Amino acid sequence: MEQEAAAALHSLKCQYFQLVEPRLLAFPPAHILRKTNFQERLFSDVFAPDAVADSAYAPPPRYSARVLKEVVSLIESSVDAEEEEEAPEVNEQLLELYVTLLATPSPPADPTKKSAVTYTLPAPLLPITILETPALISGLGTTGLRTWEAALALAEVLLLQSPVQMAGKKVLELGAGTGLVSLVAARLGARVLATDGDEGVVEGLRGNVSINDMAQEVEVQVRRWAGGREWPEEKVDLVLGADVTYDAEAIPWLVAEIVWTLQEHPGVKVLIAATMRNVDTFEVFRTCCAERGLAVTESVYELPSPRVFWYVPRAEIRIVEVRKQAGGERVDGWSFRQTEYLRA
Repeated sequence: MEQEAAAALHSLKCQYFQLVEPRLLAFPPAHILRKTNFQERLFSDVFAPDAVADSAYAPPPRYSARVLKEVVSLIESSVDAEEEEEAPEVNEQLLELYVTLLATPSPPADPTKKSAVTYTLPAPLLPITILETPALISGLGTTGLRTWEAALALAEVLLLQSPVQMAGKKVLELGAGTGLVSLVAARLGARVLATDGDEGVVEGLRGNVSINDMAQEVEVQVRRWAGGREWPEEKVDLVLGADVTYDAEAIPWLVAEIVWTLQEHPGVKVLIAATMRNVDTFEVFRTCCAERGLAVTESVYELPSPRVFWYVPRAEIRIVEVRKQAGGERVDGWSFRQTEYLRA
């Protein structure tokens, strides 16, 4: 298959298994879609039942039907008017699968039901499959149920712009949620401690580590900010946090955790991906850091080209590095009771 067609097929495959909303999919151009050999590969590599090794992690039938509807429509309308050609035929296997899916009864849509979302990493890294609820809308109590855009951005930073060589490093993720960032760090060769303050989220996180067969590389623990300590005897090289600054009440506890980590692990890097939903809330984070002798460096995240993951940020995302202020004094005196903890 020619290079342009191969790239278009790979792009659509990545989007399809990431369960990108069909109306947001970037489809191949018409001159590629109407080619017979491209449609054959489209079926065998993307839509065929054996396109995934484990059928349990295939896209939901309802989603597949919606995507196939778009594909069939685009093929049928991909007539080259200048050549005055007839409408191209749709690959028989694609059409048959589409008709079958349409005729198959499906339960009512449940936005809270978990689906297998597969994130394709740059070669030669293996993909990562996450059980999550991709249709969920941001809201209270949903932080660990889907992978939010800030986590995708931070994972891309590790893959494309990593400030450290990941192989052999010790990484601590705070508020790991579904675990994509931790799993990407582990794919890059790091030994990871993935933590979250919610026991239910941690249970799901352990499941995602298990289905990717990465229990040896990723340890999972409940960790309440400024509460109990794990890993105090081992040097941590990198601390990561994605979408952990959205709750003003929890920010002092997050900063306390960062302060403790910077004190206990000299030279550690702290990187946070923050979605700027509320400027006032993020200002609380800036102020709290300044009060505790921490310097904050921010940069607006720009989507890479070519794309790694497929998503449309709902708000600006900033990549934030937190460190001790130059010449600043050691920050002491943080003492919190476990019962006072508020989770981000």
